Amino acid sequence: MFPKGMINDVIITISPLGVAQDIDLGVMSIVGSSLSIMVAGIPFDGPVGAAQVGYIDGQYIINPTKEQLKTSLLNLLVSGKKGSINMIECEGNEIPEEILKQAFVEGQKAIDESCDAQAAYLKLCTVEPKKIVYNKPSDEVIAYVSNILTADKLSAMTGNAKVGFNELFSKYEKEAIEIAKENIENNDLEDFTESKVKMAVFYVIKHFLRHRTLETGKRIDDRDIKEIRTLYCEVGLFPRTHGTGLFRRGDTQVLSTVTLGGPGEYLIIDDMENDYVKQRYMHHYNFPPFSVGDAKAIRGTGRREIGHGRLAEKAIEPMLPAKEDFPYTIRVVSDCLGSGGSTSMGSVCGSTLSLMDAGVPLKKPVAGIAMGLMTEHEEDGTITKHMVLNDLMATEDFMGDMDFKVAGTKEGVTAIQLDTKLKGITMDIVHETITRACEGYKEIMDFMLETIPAPRTAVGTYAPKIFTMKISPDKIKEVIGK
Repeated sequence: MFPKGMINDVIITISPLGVAQDIDLGVMSIVGSSLSIMVAGIPFDGPVGAAQVGYIDGQYIINPTKEQLKTSLLNLLVSGKKGSINMIECEGNEIPEEILKQAFVEGQKAIDESCDAQAAYLKLCTVEPKKIVYNKPSDEVIAYVSNILTADKLSAMTGNAKVGFNELFSKYEKEAIEIAKENIENNDLEDFTESKVKMAVFYVIKHFLRHRTLETGKRIDDRDIKEIRTLYCEVGLFPRTHGTGLFRRGDTQVLSTVTLGGPGEYLIIDDMENDYVKQRYMHHYNFPPFSVGDAKAIRGTGRREIGHGRLAEKAIEPMLPAKEDFPYTIRVVSDCLGSGGSTSMGSVCGSTLSLMDAGVPLKKPVAGIAMGLMTEHEEDGTITKHMVLNDLMATEDFMGDMDFKVAGTKEGVTAIQLDTKLKGITMDIVHETITRACEGYKEIMDFMLETIPAPRTAVGTYAPKIFTMKISPDKIKEVIGK
């Protein structure tokens, strides 16, 4: 939403001064942030609106209360500009595809109304434009780098896994910088700075790979647009744990481990929006530096770990057995052993495998997939050509336009998350992505079920055992004592 090349820091501080249980903080925060940026006079292609959508008894409800959400089939938070969407957070209980698609339509209507209201408010304000600093390569720098990165060099980047691609990217970047330094010394061209040359290298490589995909339908690793990377699954890896599942898709590899505890080990949540809630299912996601080849120390939990862990948690929660049928506390830890893109959806698949291995009687198995997008678009963000990609890999996330994660069962969707580098994507692209994603994760699920077709009939040898018995009320004193 900010102009390309803008390097000024922008910090928005959101401070909830009071919390009402019938209003979602996310919607208010997004709308408030949009307004604050525009009133401040910062260049921003807004306004950006937001809405929460529920679905109860065949009716769509805009900005439902917390009480209504308890019986809603879905809880959708969506934001965007007029006529387009740029962020999605969704959870639900096997949402049918058509109901989900219409929910986006209803959400877009509410977003448009929010944008109109913000535009009307801005007319009442006196806005003084801020001075902005830009740092982006000129057409001359881009043309110069294009001559260095010949078609043969760029073609060599295709058909590679993430590691090979990254090595060539670094190599070409160094070559361009060295040649540019000579150019600066010989011609005294101030525009050929190292940072601008690096940006030009990224621009040229990105343009080549995107154009190739859009014209030929072939991706960076030569897959077709609907093709999923090589899959591998395994369960029961360690005899001492309660349940394990290893899920691998291309370079992405996730090991999920289940630990079962008694009912007294529920996690107690008491925060701004929840008062003393007992959580019996927890999913913790770890992304160690070695998974991407970084020689760094393991730090504390960051926003990636929190966000990815919660997304996978939301995907599985609706399929957990009732407390009465399975009163255990359930903790899943997903460790990313290798990352080639979409470790969060790998964690969904790994969680399903490990839970079934642990003897947790899931109602239905859950799988997930990340979808990508390559586009050609005008300067104002209008998309003129696009191609949706199944099973997004890391380099396509780096070079592409969106990361659209979808998880669910064969009957419906349980979780969605979208972020995009575009100003927004159209409703047609949203609907196309949902349809393709449902087809994709079902294909992955079929492969997973070849490894373990159903949950084990009993918990593991080393898992705690819970026995339930009914006694006559008049015998209670004999059990607990007088």
